[in-house]
Amino acid sequence: MFLLGVPLLIFPFAIYNIVEFVLPGFAWSMEVFRFQLPSGADSAITAGDAMVAGSTLLLILEMLKAARMSRRGAVDHLLSMVLFAAMVSEFLLVKQVATTTFLLMLVVSFVDVMGGFALGGRAAPPARAWPRPPIRWQAKSRSPRCGPAAPRPMRQSPRLRRSASSSRT
Repeated sequence: MFLLGVPLLIFPFAIYNIVEFVLPGFAWSMEVFRFQLPSGADSAITAGDAMVAGSTLLLILEMLKAARMSRRGAVDHLLSMVLFAAMVSEFLLVKQVATTTFLLMLVVSFVDVMGGFALGGRAAPPARAWPRPPIRWQAKSRSPRCGPAAPRPMRQSPRLRRSASSSRT
């Protein structure tokens, strides 16, 4: 998969910035969807709610990626930290992104970085320094003997035995 080396939370970050700077009149509090619950109450989902919900769903995939740490996963985690630093600096320095939606996306990115630290140390199995020696079976008990296999004596070919016996005479 080509997305394994890319932090997935860069997509909501990019979408937020594109919408915020290309559509200057856009309001994240605008209702996107309204529905009625079985209790009779009305509920509405705003654009900001949808963005945070999408970021949270991508966070689940990021945690699954962090659980199987590898060299590519380490690079992905490093890029997630860079993305978090960029989001913090943008939140502090750019007036247009000082919204609750962006703050919640920042919290999701923080959870991604901390989750990568928490899962990264436990994910990789311990590496062996040498390969496992072959196991030889004993004929009587049929249980494996611990330790490396003993070397077998070399057998001479019949032609070599004949030439060795003819040189003795």
